[in-house]
Amino acid sequence: SALNCYTITLFARFAEEPPDNGFSLVSNVGFDSFLPKAEGDTDAQAVLVENGAIAPVIGEEGAGPQALGADTEGPTVCAREWHSLAFVVDTNAGSARTYVDGALSVEAQSTKIARDGQFALKGRVALLWERNGSPRSVAYVRALVVHARALDADAVAREAAAHRAL
Repeated sequence: SALNCYTITLFARFAEEPPDNGFSLVSNVGFDSFLPKAEGDTDAQAVLVENGAIAPVIGEEGAGPQALGADTEGPTVCAREWHSLAFVVDTNAGSARTYVDGALSVEAQSTKIARDGQFALKGRVALLWERNGSPRSVAYVRALVVHARALDADAVAREAAAHRAL
């Protein structure tokens, strides 16, 4: 059974700017032999892209931010600064949203964000994961929470404020 509505929040600091190919923040499949990727799955469901946006990946793997299927003009992450990050998924509605410091960064609607599909949590999740990790992929985490529901914008903002109070 999969968790189809959830929110992952973390208070993190990245040591360097993201690499050109982005940095995987959330990966539900393909990172080990227990949850192999199905045809059409991507390595990550949320990435930190080179412009500092946090975005859901709903397009072709390796195609960069244009494959995200969403506007990446929202708030962004700066290296060497602490940020409250949230990844909100509701596969029943086919939506994924990302937040930086409590403000909406990217919102995506897609049939790829489907019930029991690659965006659903299936018992394991890799966070801050990079298949070809490098020293540029270093992240520090002060807080991490996995909620078994899709938080609304107000709840995400309250959690960001709590992170800032740490």
